[in-house]
Amino acid sequence: MDKPIRDVDSLNELRRNEHLISELQKDENGNDIRFVDGRKIIQIEEKTDEDRRLNNAINLWRMRNR
Repeated sequence: MDKPIRDVDSLNELRRNEHLISELQKDENGNDIRFVDGRKIIQIEEKTDEDRRLNNAINLWRMRNR
């Protein structure tokens, strides 16, 4: 079962894994992608800093069961 993020310590624990998220790249179809913990993940288009933060939060969430 998934562990909910309930406190700052849990969020900080996830942030220790940020080094496992690659820089933004384009795939062969022109999609924005990042490799997250070795998996290719399509990202939302990053037009603003808020979009970038959302992608980062989603990517960290994907690694919560690591």
